[in-house]
Amino acid sequence: MADERLKRPCDVCLEVDDHPRHVHGLAPDDPNAVAPNDTDFELVVGQPGVSAASLQQFLDPLTQIRHLDCCADKGCPTGTCGPQLEAADHAHGDELLAAIQKEG
Repeated sequence: MADERLKRPCDVCLEVDDHPRHVHGLAPDDPNAVAPNDTDFELVVGQPGVSAASLQQFLDPLTQIRHLDCCADKGCPTGTCGPQLEAADHAHGDELLAAIQKEG
């Protein structure tokens, strides 16, 4: 039996799922290093599958967790999300995960 993947919120679209993410750290002085606002927090907490571990990551202003396509759309800070999506024929969600696992 395969390990269950952690369901996490995306810092961009706020969807909670186990789809592939780009996780990266920010410096404390980075202007993007901000905690989510109360509305975003309430939206995330209200979704099924949210764990304490995923909430802790979501609340950490120095960690950004984005779906690969959300990250590419926002301007991936490392420039890796766009090429990964292109290699996976712009798949999304479960299809993207399958493409990554197949190529890996």
